[in-house]
Amino acid sequence: MNHTAVTQGSNFVHKAIKYLNNTGEHIPLVLGEVDNTLENRSVGTSLNGVLGSALWQVDFSLYSMFIGVAGINMQSGVSFPFSLWHPKINDTPGEVLPAFYGQIFAAEFIGVHDNVRLANIDLNSPFLSAYATYEDGALTARVEKLTSPDGGTALASDNITWAGMQWTYENNGTGVSVLNDTQVLQVQNGAIDLKVNASEAVMVFLQR
Repeated sequence: MNHTAVTQGSNFVHKAIKYLNNTGEHIPLVLGEVDNTLENRSVGTSLNGVLGSALWQVDFSLYSMFIGVAGINMQSGVSFPFSLWHPKINDTPGEVLPAFYGQIFAAEFIGVHDNVRLANIDLNSPFLSAYATYEDGALTARVEKLTSPDGGTALASDNITWAGMQWTYENNGTGVSVLNDTQVLQVQNGAIDLKVNASEAVMVFLQR
């Protein structure tokens, strides 16, 4: 959950992309076997299966797109706390893990259009990150949140929601609306007043 660690830890990837682009062949670079300890020397399973891991995945995924990574294959396994989900095995119940929410958030942010452009907005803080994708202007802002009332240490069972939706093993991975925390804010003089809590990610959709 440190944007500076994400950017600095991705320096070797960025250098590789620049090298590949300079060959004239435009060779795509895909990252494989990625987990949330990539190049930042952080370890500790107690920190992996929580909302903070999902927030890290959002930051890392979007920054990777910004520097030109063509794709990411996140590491997964039946006992890895940073996997998207765990299957039901013997007496161990199946569950959707927090990292799943990070992937849903990133996928919706990027969208499906071929001409989406992404920018990393430098907020000069290791504790804040911001990105923008753009196609058109707008007059109204719709705000959706990746959050939990239990903050960055929230487990999958601690009411993690994205846009008021939850995904659970019991619902076969189908999103269910559990609350309405989406906001619609008026743009005034080209700006909106938006509160972002600690250990929370928000997505702002600009609408006509």
